[in-house]
Amino acid sequence: MNRRASPVILGVTTALACLSPAASLLAQTGDSESVSTGLSEVVVTATRRAERLQDVPISVSAFSQEKIDAQGLRDIDDLTRLSPGITFQRNGNGSSANYNDENSDISIRGIDSQAGTSTTGIYIDDTPIQSRHIGFGAVNAFPALFDLDRVEVLRGPQGTLFGAGAEGGVVRFITPEPSLTKDSGYARSEVASTEHGGASFELGAALGGPIIDNVLGFRISASFRRDGGWVDRASYTVTPPTDPTMFTLQSPVLDGVTERHANWHETMTVRGALKWAVNDDVTVSPSIYYQKLHINDTASYWIALSDPASDRYYNGNALHDPSFDPFWLAAIKVDWNLGFAQLTSNTSYFHRDQHSTSDYTQYLRATYIYFSPLPSIFPQPGDAGYATFQDSQRNWYQEVRLASADPNSQIAWIRRRVLLAPG
Repeated sequence: MNRRASPVILGVTTALACLSPAASLLAQTGDSESVSTGLSEVVVTATRRAERLQDVPISVSAFSQEKIDAQGLRDIDDLTRLSPGITFQRNGNGSSANYNDENSDISIRGIDSQAGTSTTGIYIDDTPIQSRHIGFGAVNAFPALFDLDRVEVLRGPQGTLFGAGAEGGVVRFITPEPSLTKDSGYARSEVASTEHGGASFELGAALGGPIIDNVLGFRISASFRRDGGWVDRASYTVTPPTDPTMFTLQSPVLDGVTERHANWHETMTVRGALKWAVNDDVTVSPSIYYQKLHINDTASYWIALSDPASDRYYNGNALHDPSFDPFWLAAIKVDWNLGFAQLTSNTSYFHRDQHSTSDYTQYLRATYIYFSPLPSIFPQPGDAGYATFQDSQRNWYQEVRLASADPNSQIAWIRRRVLLAPG
């Protein structure tokens, strides 16, 4: 993963259409345990093997797609609000951030790191996708909460099962496996409006089933979501100072709106998966997942221009603060039932090109006004100072694990080997 900063200065609801048959669950273990009404059994893979939730000796929260839809959860921000012990903060305006809404910090049980390896693992199925913390704020990728079998939040430490980047815990986004025996479908649509803001909408669908009964199955899905903005880009005027040689802090006065609801963002996802039963003991499951996030502008607003009491928010920045975050994950999973144990191999490649532009025009003028006389800290016509940021990830990941298969044994064991080649 490479992160670069290059400064440049220039003079010039509606509800669901249908639900998948996935079981509804929201369960927590630890001091207390609760399961959604009507369910007699919840199965999770928190210990890298399928087990009933009540048999798992670690603290887990699990959310099925049905529960996600019922609670109206749409992204990682919503999910973490209902997960005890997990802290998630957007820190796009921090001193080491890129001034848009994508920067974030996630921690479980208060275990956090501001530099080096992450302390919270983020997984899509069996592949970790979290980024490293370096000199700038971490920009982690988070899958959209669409067409998932479930999301598991595992409270740490989880280093034994998930490696060095999971001391605090792990958040796992687990996708549905293709069925070899029955057809299934899932769809979701939503329309919403924000007072004094833009419209929001979502449309997505998934379809799966057997191609050859008991031999080959598929599942495909696609979704598009737009979250409307609520901060307007605005022009303003400032009163010229009486003495141009003296620095005077001026207040901007709203002049007009140049772009309404500018802080909208869009998320698109596409996924395809196959499952091939080679024989009664061996299955091969290739899959590919693609997601693209586009943030048009920052949600930060100028207090001097805005009126929060009447829900009017204005941004007077000289430039936009856009961010683009496309990534794709290709994986092949092989499961082999050896009788005494289950052998699993996961080979995957994660490719990501997050890039953004941050407006530094006013920041630069406020900085240099102390070194040379400037009439105002506010940008003049034609001024443009910006910085570009980029997160690039090219990660090869290979895991082989062997887990005991006897559920009645007094001793359960697992052996795993991992090869991670970050790029």
